[in-house]
Amino acid sequence: MGLTERDVQDEGSARAPAVVKAARILGELAQHPDAMSASDLARRIDMAKSSVSDLCLALVEEGLLARASDGRYLLGRHLVELARPLVGGTRLLEVFSEACDAVPSADGETITMSIADGSDIVIVAVRRGLVLLPITPKVGLHLPIWTTAAGRALLSATPIEALRHILRIETATAAGVSGSMPSAEKLHAELRRESRLGVHIDREQTAVGLISLGAPLILQADTPPTAAIAISTRASLIEAKRRRALSAAVLHIVEQCTRRSRASDEDGDRSVEQFRRQA
Repeated sequence: MGLTERDVQDEGSARAPAVVKAARILGELAQHPDAMSASDLARRIDMAKSSVSDLCLALVEEGLLARASDGRYLLGRHLVELARPLVGGTRLLEVFSEACDAVPSADGETITMSIADGSDIVIVAVRRGLVLLPITPKVGLHLPIWTTAAGRALLSATPIEALRHILRIETATAAGVSGSMPSAEKLHAELRRESRLGVHIDREQTAVGLISLGAPLILQADTPPTAAIAISTRASLIEAKRRRALSAAVLHIVEQCTRRSRASDEDGDRSVEQFRRQA
């Protein structure tokens, strides 16, 4: 008789219990926008507080977790280093901040870069804004791909059959959103309509009071988006003129990221070629 999924999980836990427990801590923090105490984590993942505290301290030392000023835990910056191969290598994350700086109309806005992970998006870079949002974006946060502006941008060229598959994938993040899951047909029609407008919109589908506008970041022609850029604000602060301004700012940041990433890649290629010639 073959191994069941539970058997495989139990076998993995027996071989490396500390690794499995650490992964559960990281996964729990990734599902929640706010920092959490060791007690809260222990209760949520059904683990002894002493074990959680010891593992959290070890993860802090490795940069996988960080501590807020009140001692609670949140995901650490080293996770960004680990995520770099998923977003086209080191340069794209490095140019994100430069691209945001190059767009004055986005000053003070909350800007994120996200990638796809099954039926979720994962935020891999954040530029914090001045406005307090219903959800606090942070590196490592998972959100449903079909509600978020970034997720909808990542799905913009996805065939309907692939959308059906993505919507069938179970995700714990869907339970906390304000919008209901659409059919693949409805989502496909919405994405096509948004693509014609140039930006994708989260109209309080992820959280009540949150509006986001996103666009795909495509580094090579005829390939799926590598990532997506989104600007988020409070619904009470947006009207038609501001929405147009933020839409233009998102597209400008995408253009800046694309141009700077390609220029950086070309510089790297020239350096490698020069090294080879000297050798």
